[in-house]
Amino acid sequence: MVNALQDADLALCPYLHSYFGWRVWPAGTDLGAWLARASLVRKVPWTGQDHTADQRYIEALKNLAKGRVSEVDRPLFIHN
Repeated sequence: MVNALQDADLALCPYLHSYFGWRVWPAGTDLGAWLARASLVRKVPWTGQDHTADQRYIEALKNLAKGRVSEVDRPLFIHN
């Protein structure tokens, strides 16, 4: 993930999740599956406490990064 930030402001990866039988979920849907430059994170306020707040926050980061987003091609995070 750190290497993916070399030419980006936000790096995302898919992740493994145990809720539905250890399935791989796409990048950009869980807070544990991203890394961003501090300058980007400081500009995006947290907006909620519901179960979709993670995804909304990551979408806001992606929108602000304006194409400077890198996606790693394999799961690097396990959520169980």
